[in-house]
Amino acid sequence: MQLLSQITTRLRLHSSECNQTALVLEAIKQTKTNLKIFPAIYTLNFDSYGHARQVRALKEALQTYGTSNVLGITVDYTIDNRNGDTDMYFPETEGSLDIREILSSINVRLPVGSASGIPFGGNLNGSVFGCVFIIPQRLTTKVADLFLFSSSMVNARAWQYNISIQDAAKWTFDYFNETGVTFARFLKYQPQIYMAEAGWPTNSSSSVVNPSAASVENLQLFINSFVCTANTQGIKYFFFEYMDIPWKQNLYPGVGGFWGLFNVDRTLKAITLPDCAHV
Repeated sequence: MQLLSQITTRLRLHSSECNQTALVLEAIKQTKTNLKIFPAIYTLNFDSYGHARQVRALKEALQTYGTSNVLGITVDYTIDNRNGDTDMYFPETEGSLDIREILSSINVRLPVGSASGIPFGGNLNGSVFGCVFIIPQRLTTKVADLFLFSSSMVNARAWQYNISIQDAAKWTFDYFNETGVTFARFLKYQPQIYMAEAGWPTNSSSSVVNPSAASVENLQLFINSFVCTANTQGIKYFFFEYMDIPWKQNLYPGVGGFWGLFNVDRTLKAITLPDCAHV
């Protein structure tokens, strides 16, 4: 936690399974770091049982640890779109998108937004984020209000757009501004926009050739050109991601499991962390 706090003051969790919200808040408490988190309710294809289980865990964590280290809640419904199905369904059922009401029941007020997307999606038109903002007529007022209420996020991973490491940081800033910040200015709800995922992979299991290698050396170059500039510009970003995750290789072959700042055994990769003020 102390090493992570040198690269960002924010951590974004991807679900509330396995008691992870409570575990992270306990780690922040014990290490006395300045980290703040976005806990999440995450389900694949709107799994109502998983949703309810995570809501219970999130409520218990907030009641135990309070909200001083919590920035907001993201409600992430990922649609597995690898078969090309573009007919998205946004349920209006009780308990599916009522996180603010649940927070109110325990006297908690936090921003609630979304960082959802479709695996292998590209831009705003290729994500749930995009459907909320680009095609709001497909959503009810209640659902749209939830997603647009306060905070929404933009993924900006240059590698997946075949951007060279020399251009990666500039591309990341440009993409974030064009697809997030600029567009949000025209929205009624004026959400706070965060950069949900910025980083560089350090290995690949495929033979796909990109302009620059997936390597620790290039991760260092990205850190050097991105982190302090983002902090200077006041960009609220989340670095992707904490550690390498082997199981992702089964779902997302190639670089899917190799985005971590830490190795699988939780040792820091051979990188030098930045020495600049955070925002």
